[in-house]
Amino acid sequence: MGVKDDSKFEMYFVWAAVWAFGGATSITGGKDYRKMFSQYWKDTWKAVKFPHRGEVFDVYIHKQKKDFASWADIVPELAYDSTTTTMSLVTVPTMETVAVSFWLDNLLPNKHAAMLVGSAGCGKTALIN
Repeated sequence: MGVKDDSKFEMYFVWAAVWAFGGATSITGGKDYRKMFSQYWKDTWKAVKFPHRGEVFDVYIHKQKKDFASWADIVPELAYDSTTTTMSLVTVPTMETVAVSFWLDNLLPNKHAAMLVGSAGCGKTALIN
């Protein structure tokens, strides 16, 4: 591996570490622990630069660009037909659902466990199903 390859390896490692250590944080008791973790990470670990705007959880690594890109760039458009589907069965795609789906799609086929955290009604069960 050359220097250039090492920096990309480091980017993947740091991104995985962010999700491993901070992915289970949430808003509890009025405190946004995800935001606090994100700020801590950006202030403390500076070798790999996350985008200035947003949180460390708002991005993924775009393979072709070899750089961070927003989950918002790949949120699919909602295709809803009220004549065939009741709204209560629809999961509205968001940056969060795209990110969680990414991790589930990569962890579960390889028989790795996944833990989803969040308040009631945020879609954890719907995403697992």
